Amino acid sequence: MRRFRRAVALTAAALLVPAAAVAAPSPPDGGEITLRALGTYDGFVDQDENAEGYAEIVAFDPASDRMFISNDVQQRLDIVSIADPTNPTLVTSVDVTPYGTGINGVYSRGGLVAVAVEREATFAADGTPNARTGRVLLLNADGEPIIAPEVGVLPDMVTISPDGLTVVVANEGEPICAADSDDPADAVDPPGTITVVDLSAGFADAVVHQLDFSGFDTAALRAAGVRIFFPGSDAGRDLEPEYVVVSDDSSTAYVTLQEANAIAVVDLDEPTITAVVPLGLKAFRDLQMDPSNRDAGAVFANWDVFGMYMPDAIDTFTVGGQAYLATANEGDARDYDCYSEEERLADLDYTGATIPDTLVAAAQDDALLGRLNSTTASPTGTPIGSLHMYGARSFTIWDAAGGLVWDSGDDFAAIVAARYPDHLNGQSGDGSTFAEKMANFEADARSDDKGGEPEAVAVGQVGSRHYAFVGLERQGGIMIYDVSSPAAPQFQDYVNLALDETIAGGPHTAPGTYDISPEGVTFVPASDSPNGQALVLVANELSGTTTVYQVVGR
Repeated sequence: MRRFRRAVALTAAALLVPAAAVAAPSPPDGGEITLRALGTYDGFVDQDENAEGYAEIVAFDPASDRMFISNDVQQRLDIVSIADPTNPTLVTSVDVTPYGTGINGVYSRGGLVAVAVEREATFAADGTPNARTGRVLLLNADGEPIIAPEVGVLPDMVTISPDGLTVVVANEGEPICAADSDDPADAVDPPGTITVVDLSAGFADAVVHQLDFSGFDTAALRAAGVRIFFPGSDAGRDLEPEYVVVSDDSSTAYVTLQEANAIAVVDLDEPTITAVVPLGLKAFRDLQMDPSNRDAGAVFANWDVFGMYMPDAIDTFTVGGQAYLATANEGDARDYDCYSEEERLADLDYTGATIPDTLVAAAQDDALLGRLNSTTASPTGTPIGSLHMYGARSFTIWDAAGGLVWDSGDDFAAIVAARYPDHLNGQSGDGSTFAEKMANFEADARSDDKGGEPEAVAVGQVGSRHYAFVGLERQGGIMIYDVSSPAAPQFQDYVNLALDETIAGGPHTAPGTYDISPEGVTFVPASDSPNGQALVLVANELSGTTTVYQVVGR
């Protein structure tokens, strides 16, 4: 098994900050394709104020022309026909409560639908948590259950190998705080695991393999840059699988370990976890960034800050016979009732810091770096030698050996600032309707956190070209890149119909114009599409809508 190599060196550099704010970086030129919204399925049923989670992940079955949408708030799987992509129609909904207390990931291949179902922890009379394992529910395209084998604690994402013979589940196993206790020593940290279900002998004889990280050396992983830091924990319990993709030859799974800023590699033939790979840090010293929500809006400058990639979604694609990985580098802090690593730079202790005094001063100024969310855990040390933030505000392409091939740098901020100068790093606000949430869009609200938050990524082939579609959870919309040359991707377009409609003062009724917070993106090749054209399906968590887009020329 080929192992990943460290992609980015962890180094510090001198502060690079102009005396005054500079203009936004120049956005890359547009390309040859874009997306056109065909139809939207509305799963936002009861219009509860601030409700979310009605459409988190979307999958597709070409044999039935159906989408499968995880609807966590209502604890159900929505099955929606897009035989007519302009008129998505609910076929039925599957109640998952007989199998657990929440639905997370969903995936479909070859008429088989796999659903990750979690079960909430219970608590003893003294408040001690009891972590409960979840299940992976396998159904046919009509929603009829087949089997539901037990998996790990908090199954988050599920996938099916290209050959259809293996189901892989990423089980987060997040720490569970004791009831009425803010002491992490009273918490239970169940192991993060990866479940591999072998279907080669049929459903009745399915073999379930539970893989964990207990065999990895905690000290060695920490020394390599893997973030293992929940108090009293170790690699076997602390690593939390987030998202999984399987190689085109069905032999290898790549699993993001978001909070650990790493990727796990799984040999599916054994099966066994063969490597845990630290992703390193991204230097922003030569990039433009707005790190404050207490400045004058879109204020860009060069800052000597390092971003932890901490990817959420991951996808794989093959160009010229070489396999590549694409990650959406969202970033995520651990923030529980009994433990939080999150702290603003202004609130860290700079006693004995080895960074320049000018950088310390900027880190304590809310209009500069002070509001930027950072960590009291790894890789922050005492004294502070460099500044860190969650996520990389980008998407990245890696080779199959783990080498950094390309990163989108500060493209996303530049593109948004050029297209929507008054709406950079925003997020939708409060409201009980789609229009109210978008009307209350708060610009600059996420500058101090993770920017637009790249959450989802899907790579697909249109004709002879490969394209990446990246969903920005907070900013909204989809970034499109041609990745046919993995070392030199080309920006194509940024599609944010909801923000366009808000700025135009429109009614938010046309397809795609009431999509808020894209969480899941799925590519449908033309050969599998109901209308013979490549499609992109986008599930939007906050609005509860799932929109069918067609890939079209610009």
